Amino acid sequence: MAINRDSQANGGQIGGIDPYVLAEALIGRKIDRQSMTSTLANVDLQSDYDDLADVKHDYVLSITGPKPDEPPKNVHVGCINPYALVETLIGRKIDKCSMASVQIISDVLQADYDELFDMKYNSSLYAGLKLNEQDRKAEKLSEEDMKIISERDLETPDLSQVRKTEDLEKLGLKDILQTQVKMARIQNGKLRLVLHARDMGKTVSNREVTMTLNELALPFRKEKGDWIPPNSSWEETYTNRLEMLSI
Repeated sequence: MAINRDSQANGGQIGGIDPYVLAEALIGRKIDRQSMTSTLANVDLQSDYDDLADVKHDYVLSITGPKPDEPPKNVHVGCINPYALVETLIGRKIDKCSMASVQIISDVLQADYDELFDMKYNSSLYAGLKLNEQDRKAEKLSEEDMKIISERDLETPDLSQVRKTEDLEKLGLKDILQTQVKMARIQNGKLRLVLHARDMGKTVSNREVTMTLNELALPFRKEKGDWIPPNSSWEETYTNRLEMLSI
């Protein structure tokens, strides 16, 4: 297949190679240009990270084999039901059969979904508990260990003016050279990193919770009087049901 150039043979204005023609020549098949254009138009910057959670270090695994964490001992602990928790926090039901529910849970609980159910990541699903890493077991936190955080504490800095990595330190990221990297990827000459940056922006965790989460899931209540779940109300369903049956 010939590659078209937008130029004339005798000293005309030189143009670039048609990328579609070049790609079709390289892969040996036609490209649906209309479909490709609409797809690219809907791609956002975050979509590049969607598939990173399952990336494996194939080279290392092929040599050493997988190294899973040592299973914890004497496990007698569970976590908060994420669907029930998030539904209460946002005040509406979640379609559990929808793939979007995973992203909703991750956004509301402010943690990557793959870190929600492992105690070593201090997920808010284990609010009031901590992992004793030496003995590999869960331990209760005291009321003094817990901290109530406000919406102001959860505000994140403006990153629009970041141009160099040192700018991140000015915004609160401590010792960027020692900052842990969760994921790294190089694509088209651009290095894309996902860094652990709790220094720059707080999130809810097993120790730091909002007042709503504290009243809902912890024994250290601040509100007085009879307990009413946040964003909820009590209803006497048994009496109402009897009245309906007697009509």
